[in-house]
Amino acid sequence: MTQPKDTVAKVALVGAGMIARPHLRGLKNLGAQVKVYALEGAQDLVAEVGWGQVAGSLEEAVADADLVDIVTPTPTHHDVALRCLQSGKNVVVEKPLARTAAEALELKEAATSNNAHLFVAHVVRFFPAYVALHQAVEQGRIGQVAVARFTRTGAYPTWAPWFADAEASGGVIFDLMVHDIDIARWVCGEVTRVHATLVRHDDQQIAQLVLNHDGGALSYIRGAWGAPGIPFTTTFNVSGDAGVLRFDSAAGTDFLLHNASYLEGTRAKRDTSLGQKCADREGTDQKSTGHASAAASDTAADTAAGTSPYQSELAEFLGAVSGGQEPGRKKPRITVDDGIAALQIAEAATQSVATGQPVFLQATPKGAQS
Repeated sequence: MTQPKDTVAKVALVGAGMIARPHLRGLKNLGAQVKVYALEGAQDLVAEVGWGQVAGSLEEAVADADLVDIVTPTPTHHDVALRCLQSGKNVVVEKPLARTAAEALELKEAATSNNAHLFVAHVVRFFPAYVALHQAVEQGRIGQVAVARFTRTGAYPTWAPWFADAEASGGVIFDLMVHDIDIARWVCGEVTRVHATLVRHDDQQIAQLVLNHDGGALSYIRGAWGAPGIPFTTTFNVSGDAGVLRFDSAAGTDFLLHNASYLEGTRAKRDTSLGQKCADREGTDQKSTGHASAAASDTAADTAAGTSPYQSELAEFLGAVSGGQEPGRKKPRITVDDGIAALQIAEAATQSVATGQPVFLQATPKGAQS
């Protein structure tokens, strides 16, 4: 496929599975030159999206790339990313950053040693409702956060066999709930204690996590891989000492803020200054990624109307790689240290499931390394 002459960047997209589709669409919208490499499916992906060129090898794909975007299965993240980082390439890895926190730390060290950027694609930080949630908490709109509840439910993923291998995928905690683990830490602060339970029935898995945060807040996270045909939904309910923030993707409602200045009796009003009309913008994104697809609204701080969250995150990463030449350019909202912290919390949850006991963590400083 012919690329435009004036492009933002050259990107190697490694992998051609379901999550590769929204990534390639985002790169197309950004006008990036893309070479796609995968063991299988690259030609079909390029034809489906109408963008990119197929590379015959990883080396060919990354040779002149400004950024390598790795969207391969989780158990391959470490090895593929390490090869690219050791060649001095800037790398973004689809969540989770690696299969284990130890592997993720090794990737961080390789990035530092080779003067390369390393990013992790926790795309939920770019979905409008969650952007608005973070902004509202940062602005003190509900006061001090006390209790946060997050849910994420979808059908058990059957499009690739490696999901069924707990050693390969990490199961529902690592693959699905890692999104809300990251969001809980982003919104409520560092995690110091993790208690988790997990119930399995055939391929179905339901896990519940309780996170203690260093500021005193509690997070309750529920994630489920359910029976075929179960619609994908996400919710959050974040309570502070001055109000409540609520969102339900299934309801098709706006992001709601309830606080003293908006309550009339027991009926809450909609805060239109934070309202995020969250709808299923791209059905293929929802089915393929386990992410609640959402349309950006005019009030989303970092997402222009109609822009995919995948495009927004890739734009931030490409901006960082370009050297931040534009005045006032912000650093990406998520760092490699955030990706490592999410893995450490997920590992603690898995340990808690195995032992039936809570696991205590030393709060991980939020680093600036990217």
